[in-house]
Amino acid sequence: MIIEKEIVTSHEMDAVLKILSDARFTLPLILPIKILTERVDGSFYAKGDVKGLPVVLTIREFVGSNITYVLNFERPNLIGKIIINGLEGRVKIVVEIDLSVIYLPLRISIESKLNKLQKVFDELIRLERIKRKI
Repeated sequence: MIIEKEIVTSHEMDAVLKILSDARFTLPLILPIKILTERVDGSFYAKGDVKGLPVVLTIREFVGSNITYVLNFERPNLIGKIIINGLEGRVKIVVEIDLSVIYLPLRISIESKLNKLQKVFDELIRLERIKRKI
């Protein structure tokens, strides 16, 4: 499964990418997770659920010319990644997950979260820039 979303923004791309490289800010906006904790090795452990189905995963973050979150789901047993690219005036988010039919609600949840994010993105970034003084 591949879900792509382009979000138009009026903010400077450096500030946007700096904020989106913070897993604690970005991942709950995209994935159905309720608990996100950082481990000693720099990875993240996340828990949540989708319509009663558990979602448990480990996440590694890689920041370079783009931001990549590598997802290793324990429940369900899946792998995937989130790639965030900053383009001129817009942010492209690509979610790739090898999804089984049983976890189709996960796809619906991610699509719903991305659609909601598209509507409130500029305001969330504005508030986060104020909070972080960026």
